[in-house]
Amino acid sequence: EELVELGIPAQSIVLGLQPPEVRPYTSYASSIEMVSP
Repeated sequence: EELVELGIPAQSIVLGLQPPEVRPYTSYASSIEMVSP
């Protein structure tokens, strides 16, 4: 929540403390997506 308050979009935050199977059900990112230039 602190990162969101600082302006980082929730979709850019991966909660590493949550098990991978739970991550899709949070409002945060579920995996790291690589973006090529």
